[in-house]
Amino acid sequence: MSGYTELTDQYELVENAQGITCTRAFHDDGGTADLPAIGDQLDSLDAVLKSVYVTERRKTKFGGHPSKHLWTISYVSTPFQNNGVGGSDANTDLNDLPLSGSVGGDMISVDNKTHQKFKWVDGIPSASPPVAAGAVIEQTIPKICPSGSFKVSRRLKTLPLDKFAQYAGHINISTFRVGNVHYAQGLVLFNGVQYEEIKNERGIRMWKVDYDFSWKCIKLADGSYGGWLYLFRDATGQFELVTPALYRGLDLSKLGGDPSNL
Repeated sequence: MSGYTELTDQYELVENAQGITCTRAFHDDGGTADLPAIGDQLDSLDAVLKSVYVTERRKTKFGGHPSKHLWTISYVSTPFQNNGVGGSDANTDLNDLPLSGSVGGDMISVDNKTHQKFKWVDGIPSASPPVAAGAVIEQTIPKICPSGSFKVSRRLKTLPLDKFAQYAGHINISTFRVGNVHYAQGLVLFNGVQYEEIKNERGIRMWKVDYDFSWKCIKLADGSYGGWLYLFRDATGQFELVTPALYRGLDLSKLGGDPSNL
């Protein structure tokens, strides 16, 4: 869409404690400029404004002319990728995208008969035969290992599912930073993506894509921490490495880049 002229004297940018707002005005009485669409970024004036998005377009009669209009474009610094229809395949740091997640634990079953780690505090003298205090618990013990999950949302113009499939089931080969949290090598697993088709007001097809990750942080026998490459070993009661490796590693930070370059 073209044929618009911006009224530069009506440009206003406001910075305050709540963020940034901006107002621009265009008229359709000739001109060659494109009219900003809902979700477009205000990044042409300053790189700092890459997270300022069009949230409203207002159309009014221009100067009383029966067929000419004035368009008022409003921008707000909100995580628009999470609630609007703008989309871009440009490189984006995953740390700058909308994030959701949870923290919990994975349940495992420990064969206590093998390594005899857990014991009863109290005995049962009346049992037959009697059970002494400190007796080994001869049953399977349930145990929770710290784990969690998180999702990062993007709006994309393309949907290269074959590229995403190549990354699914891989762990981070180096330190992975998301939401200002630094995950050490091997702690994060990329599960894949969930996607939803959306269209902007121009009828252009775009995609809301959620990148799905899981993390695991296990305390090892030497006091350090490991992740997805470690398996619980009943015979020792510890998490240990196996060969071949349970998962292969990739640079998961590349998921923030242009999907066609994955």
